[in-house]
Amino acid sequence: MTNKPDIWRSYSQLIFDKNDLLWLLLNLVELRSGGGWPVQPGVTQGEPIGKKPAASPQAHYEKAVLVAAELDRRLDACKIDGLLTELFYTHKVDEAVLGARLGKSFQEITSRIAACLKYIEGREFRGRGYQRGNYRNRI
Repeated sequence: MTNKPDIWRSYSQLIFDKNDLLWLLLNLVELRSGGGWPVQPGVTQGEPIGKKPAASPQAHYEKAVLVAAELDRRLDACKIDGLLTELFYTHKVDEAVLGARLGKSFQEITSRIAACLKYIEGREFRGRGYQRGNYRNRI
């Protein structure tokens, strides 16, 4: 399984497709912390030159916390598979380690993670509840 999406995402670019979800999972701890949106690599955050930006009706961390809460809601719907997905992508725990700790095969762990990603991707999430068997066949 790939573990590294290559493109930074802004809030306005999110459509909750697979690449967005992978990026969000990699940055989930930072989003949850309430520190604001993750900084784009290679861009320095300093004093603005010229005019100061207009005041925003939202707190600087609000979008990040809202997206983290939505992602948590989607992961929670998948129960143990959501936890496996978070451990793998956010905390970088290897599938083999997860399988060994849970007494499951490598294939079952990767299948559960892939099924969870399919479900939380958006199109599938809006419909019926998560049933792992419905998503395994699409992997």
